[in-house]
Amino acid sequence: MKAVEKHFICLIFIFFHLNSFAQQDKIDSLSKLLKNYPSAAVSGIKDTSKVNYLNALAWQLSFNNSDTALSLSKEALLLAENILANNQDPSLVKAIKIGIGISYYQIGSFNDDKDEYALSMKYYSKALDVWEELLSSDNSNKTQIKRIKLQKATTLGNIGIVHRKQGNYPKALEYYLQALKLDEEIGGKNEIATDLGNIGTLYYMLKNYPKTLDYLFRALKMDEELGNKTGVARHLGNLGGVYGEQKENKKALDFYIKALKINEEINNKGGIARNLGNIGSIYYTQKDYEQALTYFLRSLKIREEIESKVLIASGLRNIGMLYTATKKYSEAEDYLNRSLVIAQELGSLNDIRESHLSLSNLFKATGKYSIALEHYEEAVAIKDSLFSSDKNKEITRKEMTYEYEKKEAQSKAEQDKKDVLTEVNAKKQQLILLFVSGGLLLVFIFAGFIFRALRFTRKQKKLIEEKNRQTEEQKKIIEEQKEIVEEKNKDIIDSINYAKRIQDALLKEQEHVSKHLPEHFILFKPKDIVSGDFYWALEKGKQFYLAAVDCTGHGVPGAFMSMLGVAFLNEITASNQLLTPSEILNQLRDKVVKELNQTGRDNETKDGMDMSLIRLDLETKELQWAGANNPLYIINKGELTEIKPDKQCIGYNDEMQPFNNHFFKMEGETSFYVFTDGYADQFGGVKGKKFKYSQMKELLLSIQNKPVAKQKETLNDTFLNWKGNLEQVDDVCVIGVRL
Repeated sequence: MKAVEKHFICLIFIFFHLNSFAQQDKIDSLSKLLKNYPSAAVSGIKDTSKVNYLNALAWQLSFNNSDTALSLSKEALLLAENILANNQDPSLVKAIKIGIGISYYQIGSFNDDKDEYALSMKYYSKALDVWEELLSSDNSNKTQIKRIKLQKATTLGNIGIVHRKQGNYPKALEYYLQALKLDEEIGGKNEIATDLGNIGTLYYMLKNYPKTLDYLFRALKMDEELGNKTGVARHLGNLGGVYGEQKENKKALDFYIKALKINEEINNKGGIARNLGNIGSIYYTQKDYEQALTYFLRSLKIREEIESKVLIASGLRNIGMLYTATKKYSEAEDYLNRSLVIAQELGSLNDIRESHLSLSNLFKATGKYSIALEHYEEAVAIKDSLFSSDKNKEITRKEMTYEYEKKEAQSKAEQDKKDVLTEVNAKKQQLILLFVSGGLLLVFIFAGFIFRALRFTRKQKKLIEEKNRQTEEQKKIIEEQKEIVEEKNKDIIDSINYAKRIQDALLKEQEHVSKHLPEHFILFKPKDIVSGDFYWALEKGKQFYLAAVDCTGHGVPGAFMSMLGVAFLNEITASNQLLTPSEILNQLRDKVVKELNQTGRDNETKDGMDMSLIRLDLETKELQWAGANNPLYIINKGELTEIKPDKQCIGYNDEMQPFNNHFFKMEGETSFYVFTDGYADQFGGVKGKKFKYSQMKELLLSIQNKPVAKQKETLNDTFLNWKGNLEQVDDVCVIGVRL
């Protein structure tokens, strides 16, 4: 090994194994080492060492001074890149690339601490590329390979943490399992404990408490054996959270207090803040609001000191919920709104959902039911995105794949061991045969040994054959089970597709709802095979009815409601009487309440519909409209006018008022749009936020002069680009008409 490489590996060892010294001693030692280097960069081994000293000092300072730490890692990265650009020595190139990888990783980690998820993901990905490149190159130094693998596993785990914070649980589990697999190959016990803790935390978010406890107790045991107080405190706090969710308050409090004591010993301010908040939550559930507030305020003060936006958001939410419970409603609204704003800035879907739920409870307590409903619907929409059945299946599939690959690796190792034994036995037999030729006496002496060896070989062969036979039987059983599942899935999908054909038959053809209606388009995008949204049209003489309707739910339950809605609308308008839109909405609500037996009792289903319904006189161009929760947009002379709906659904309401009828005279070139909420509520874009109605208005204004076919195409393309790789959260129906 060349001197440069030896020197660099020594420095890496120092960087990762300074734990025997006090933190301030490490900082002082590293600062002193850096003073030995000139400010202007010089080529050669000294600069390589300086990169590592800068990174090591940055890591030590990150515990108390993250801004300086970030600056030092950036300085190390710049220096390393300059050295790499001016050197071709293979040993130096490999060494400096490790330094670049560490700089990338630390910059990602420091940005993660600041809740800058996009930046942290960018630098984690760069670090991962460096580790992959170094591992793919020829390297005979096993110690160096092991340390690079450890860095790769740590980077994978941290990428998983960012995905978890952003609510992408399948992706988080994918990276956690990759990290665990690599750490198990290396045998890094500290890292395995961290991976197990991360997976346990993920299952806690998914409310799978048995799996959470399994992973957390395994992690706790390992970190206790290793003497890792930071890990022990983290696992104890998470275990307290599980027991708190299961209403075992005494057990939860014991775990939280133990975790707090350890975090105070090691001066982990983030851990102290979390534990104080968790203890406050236990007192909150016990309705000891005075004690709870004391702990919440102590926790929030530390969260603000360390400037952790994630912790600040949850801390504000805790205090807001407490003020709601104690009827200090104005204070509660202030804290909860601040929590929501921070959560939205971070793009943390789970925190956004929790804030909306807390605001919904607040406004329900103050009698502002319509605002409470809006926040509740926001929370439900995010929940559908976070905890969809598809995501749960994906998580299960990733875990099963990991377990299968792990067992396959174990089986291969066992087989390799058997192959070695077989080869050894064969060589023994050859040696015996050589000795036999030396004389008859030796033949008799070794005959018994040969016989025993042959018996052992036959026994091993029989065991291998039996193992292979069992494996084939297991494969056969798995294939049979797979065929049964696939057949059942096919039956279910066939049934849903048949339901879709029935639903499609009830809907008018999108582009030809009426041969007399002016040019128009219908953008109809079900979330699933069948839809809870539907559009409805009817022509009576010179009068034309057109509606966009959103039923409770989506998929199969929503489809049942939509077919019921079509049937009710057809029944209401079957007579010769010419009804106004508001009269139709009133009668439709009466039928829904009656036929679904809705009385407003607790635990009763809240099924119903939101609707935007117009009646257009095809000769006079007079437009009548009524809306249940969904508005009407009219664009004339480049200006968009929004007609507000009645804030009540087609279904049971606590205070059911008659729907209002609105009249308009369409003059000049005018367009109008009716729609459901699926388009505006779709999550996407760079930060995973809602599209929102304000952006939808701007989009409609920008395309109003285009042909209606082009308008539909633009709306569809914009929706798909905004959604990106995220799941569609609701059915979509947008109808535009130009007069």
